[in-house]
Order: sequence, then structure tokens, then C-alpha cells
Amino acid sequence: MKCYYVQNCSGEAYRRFVEIMLRESTAFSVVSFMTQKNARIPKVIKEFKEAISALKIYSADTNHWPGMISFDQRSCYRLFAFKSDPQPLDQLRMVNSLYEWDYPDHPLDLCFYKNGYVLFASCAHEMWNKLYTQDEGLIKELSDAGMVITREKDIPDEELYYDKKLAKV
Repeated sequence: MKCYYVQNCSGEAYRRFVEIMLRESTAFSVVSFMTQKNARIPKVIKEFKEAISALKIYSADTNHWPGMISFDQRSCYRLFAFKSDPQPLDQLRMVNSLYEWDYPDHPLDLCFYKNGYVLFASCAHEMWNKLYTQDEGLIKELSDAGMVITREKDIPDEELYYDKKLAKV
């Protein structure tokens, strides 16, 4: 699978990015961070997920999601997965940049999936992302929207992050 790094994903370019990725993907996810298992979900995350609750596929406590493995045994991370649809456009545009998806102001690490496989992964606090696609048209569209797309080392398809709960969305 071809692998790319996406730069300049803020402002109007970020707004277009979200629109394009919702169209190209079948699901997306964000992660909630809590300092302990019994802590209340932060208000901003609760409001986010309630606004698009009809699109919720599942949520689960985890220490692993695309691009991230946490070895922190004290904290709790919960992945929220949603069906891709134009409806959450406003919620995904509540930030002005890909790297604003970070605690404490927002959920963590916006990711997009296609048929269960990760299409785009990000880790905001590391300012890291990866786009996995063979679709040259998608690369051109993102570039035309103002992003700088840099080709990186290809990865074998079997190494792509896969979530079987998102495969049949």
C-alpha cells in the first residue's frame, strides 16, 4: 500500500480535507482520554458524540488505535467509531487544524477507515499522520485543496491497521 504524509492541513485546507475524507471513507474514529477508569467523559467529548450519536458504530476501551499504542496503565482511552456521512461535517470542523484533535480541548487522534482498513491515521500530540491509499485521484484532490502530500515508504497491505467491527459498515 502506498503511504503518504499530509502537511498544511489547517484552515480552509483542513475544512476540505474533512469533506473529502468523509466522502472517501466508510468510518472515522476519535479517542477520549481520561485520567482514570471511573472518570467522567469530558464535556466536549460528550457533546461531540451526542451530536452524531445516530452514526455511532461502537465504542471500546483500548490502549491501541491507528498510529498509537499507549503503555500508560493509569489512564483510560476510549475509541469512538462512527459511520462516515456528511452529517458530522460541523463536528469535525470544530477545530481548525488536524493537530488540534488533542486533549484536553477535544477528542484525540482523528482517523478514517475504508472497509475496516485504516485510510488515514493521526496522532495530534506527535504531529504525526499517515494516509494509506492507491488512489492517485485522492492524492491529487488533497493537493489541489492546498495540502502538501509527500510519498513515504510503502507498507505491505497485511500490516495495515484493521478493525473488523468497521469492515461491514
